[in-house]
Amino acid sequence: QTTTITTTEDHNYVVGQEVRLLIPSSFGSYQLNETKGYILSIPALDQFELDINTTMNIDAFISSSATTVAQCLAIGDVNSGQTNTGRTNNLTFVPGSFINISPL
Repeated sequence: QTTTITTTEDHNYVVGQEVRLLIPSSFGSYQLNETKGYILSIPALDQFELDINTTMNIDAFISSSATTVAQCLAIGDVNSGQTNTGRTNNLTFVPGSFINISPL
C-alpha cells in the first residue's frame, strides 16, 4: 500500500529519496506525524508517492489555517557538495550533512 502526497509548490524530490512527514493535529492525519518513507514515483511536479500504508486507522488530511503548517522534509545521509565558493573559494558544507541526524 502506498500514499500520494500533494504539495503546495513543486517539491524537487527524486525517486528513492527518503522523507519525513510533519503533520500537526489540526490538519488531521496526525497519525502520520514523524512517519518516514521512500519516494516511489513522481506523478506530477507537486506530487509524490510514498511507501507508507495509509489505508488503516489514519484520519483524512484536512486543510487548516494553523500557524504551524504540515511539512514534508527530505532526510539526507551524505552531501558532499559545497554551499558557497566565497572570495577565496573556501569549501563550506552544511553542518551535519555527512550523517543521518534524524531523531527516529
